[in-house]
Amino acid sequence: MHLRALAISLCQVLGLAFASSACAPNSATEPNVILIVIDTLRADRLQQYGYELPTAPGLEWVAARSTRYENAFAPSTWTVPSTASLLSGVWPAKHGVHDRKLKLAEGFPTVAEVLRDRGWQTAAFSHNAHISPGAGYDQGFDVFSGHQGGPVGYLDVSKLLPEVRAWHDNLDPRRPFFLYLQAMNCHGPYRVPRPDRSELLGREPDTSYQYRGPLHDGIMWQQKTHLRDKVSGSMQRSLTEKYDTAVRYTTNQLGELLAQLGEEVLENSLIVITADHGEELFDREGFGHVHSMFNEVLRVPLFVHLPGQRAAGQADAVVSLLDVFPTILNELGIPSPGDLHGQPLPAASKPSVGEDFSKHRSDAEPGAGGRELLIDVRWPNYVVGRGLIRGNMKFLFLGVDYDGSGSKTFLFDLDQDPGEQHNLAQERPDQVKDMRRRMRTLIDELEAESAPAPTREGGDLTDETLRALGYIE
Repeated sequence: MHLRALAISLCQVLGLAFASSACAPNSATEPNVILIVIDTLRADRLQQYGYELPTAPGLEWVAARSTRYENAFAPSTWTVPSTASLLSGVWPAKHGVHDRKLKLAEGFPTVAEVLRDRGWQTAAFSHNAHISPGAGYDQGFDVFSGHQGGPVGYLDVSKLLPEVRAWHDNLDPRRPFFLYLQAMNCHGPYRVPRPDRSELLGREPDTSYQYRGPLHDGIMWQQKTHLRDKVSGSMQRSLTEKYDTAVRYTTNQLGELLAQLGEEVLENSLIVITADHGEELFDREGFGHVHSMFNEVLRVPLFVHLPGQRAAGQADAVVSLLDVFPTILNELGIPSPGDLHGQPLPAASKPSVGEDFSKHRSDAEPGAGGRELLIDVRWPNYVVGRGLIRGNMKFLFLGVDYDGSGSKTFLFDLDQDPGEQHNLAQERPDQVKDMRRRMRTLIDELEAESAPAPTREGGDLTDETLRALGYIE
């Protein structure tokens, strides 16, 4: 069923008059697509995912009209490989963008390229210096506004509003648009303008925790693990309060931006809201995100609003950020541009058009236990690790760790132990062996495939920029 027909059908089923603005068809022939990445946002810090504080009222309009994916995972623990997979639909082991100065090869079609070639007007607004034209992420975008970084860090999310509004006001109303946004305020140092700092807690957050301060850097970059004992309860509380306040501020700003686009535009758009990764808040005596492969860093929020959708839904299946690209194509009736590893998201898809999207590597040889997701992080001097999620089981092997230990193996039953507190590796050696073998086989096959190699460019990602963002010491 075509999406405009689907929108009409949904409105009729729900007893809504199609003449109302909420269900009026877009003047463009196809739906708009809005993809919002809230950088460094962990799923369990949103009220929609059960968090006790109202951290995301700004997302309520979309959340009330979206399918919420409870078990969505990033393929890596930091921006570069994760976003490259989000936009290309392939695993990091194949696209090879593991390094902060590597560019995604042009041989990998991105969602922006496919949509632009089909007539969509495309624009990206990114406040992450990693996601910039110099890093190769402008593939397929007519307009790309990328922040170059520097010692003062990222731009405030509020800067997105006038930029997007100016771009949107000058669009051709006869053609649909694809809008990509990446906001950074949930990333350390969790910046929130002073007038907004008291909105969540009724007061400003405690200031005991200092991002990239002596304790943070000593623990995460200098292997001084004994400093963990000096991280006080007040510092941990301060970190949590700063992060939660930044989540509230960021989602409020994005909610305002969506409201400015107007309800008629939103109703007739395919909207995806997600994150590139999460954040460790001293959950395991660490900070940030590059170094950890546990769910506070890998489990991300994922909301998908279909054009005309008027009710909320929930899907518990294990899914990946790689699934966003094929989901967009499938909903728009566009055949796959190649061998994507993702698949259309459950409860947000209709029968495939063109190629069979189900023929991705994970389902081709699933082994026992269902959907398989790879985890891959390669930061040679600090962390090198890989993992496999298969159904409810999660296997991790950490070869290099930031604390200098390395060679750690983990096995978790996510159904019984969602907080990953009970390592089953010693109790289930056969299952560890099986999942390790399967992970190695998948990665070897991906790396052996003929694929365009990433280029070593990205010259705008200077060490000064990366140090300001907290990615290097």
